[in-house]
Amino acid sequence: MERVRKFSPIERGAHWALAVTFFILVLTGVPLYAYGWFGWLAPLFGGMYGARVVHHWAGAAFTAILALAVVGGFRTWTAHVLRWDADDRAWRRYFLAYFFGLVSGSRLPPQGKYNAGQKAWSAVLIAGGLVLLGSGLIMLFPNLFPVGLVRWMYPLHGLTAMGLLAYVIGHVFLAAFHRETRVALSAMTSGWVDRRYLETHHAKWLEELGRTEKAGAAGGKSGA
Repeated sequence: MERVRKFSPIERGAHWALAVTFFILVLTGVPLYAYGWFGWLAPLFGGMYGARVVHHWAGAAFTAILALAVVGGFRTWTAHVLRWDADDRAWRRYFLAYFFGLVSGSRLPPQGKYNAGQKAWSAVLIAGGLVLLGSGLIMLFPNLFPVGLVRWMYPLHGLTAMGLLAYVIGHVFLAAFHRETRVALSAMTSGWVDRRYLETHHAKWLEELGRTEKAGAAGGKSGA
């Protein structure tokens, strides 16, 4: 079985760091918002005060990691997810059918390093992170802003977090349980993925990778 490296150790590290900090934010945030239902989580962090402190620091870490991923990984991630073409727009129309296993990814328009669903999730993550950061800062320093604005930030912060959590649940399902895409989980654990999967699900990126490798080999020979 031939395998191709899709993600570097730094890319994988950023992914898992974002995942860990996000789930810490969820576990510390829900008792702050709905203590009656989720107050039993607070003792895990030393009580409500501890949960609040951990939530603030996890929020700072999440923001910093996301910013580094967007800026530092511009060529390997951001530039890819911001670039949409006709194949991406066509693929998006089949997403629900693909998600529920009604159509195979091999029958959909060819995709690059990230398919249209992954690009959409990345855009939602970046936009949601900005909303959480802005609303969180206003909630953290309420005396610096109008009272009406501060009050609106609480539902905005909570609804944005719930929306991101819904996306994360779908992301986890596709990565770990979906009959076609779970094979790609190795890309975020070892960095490598089966070439046959790439040929049917990320053919455009595989072709681009082949052209880059050929250009590099040709350049090496001419410089020898």
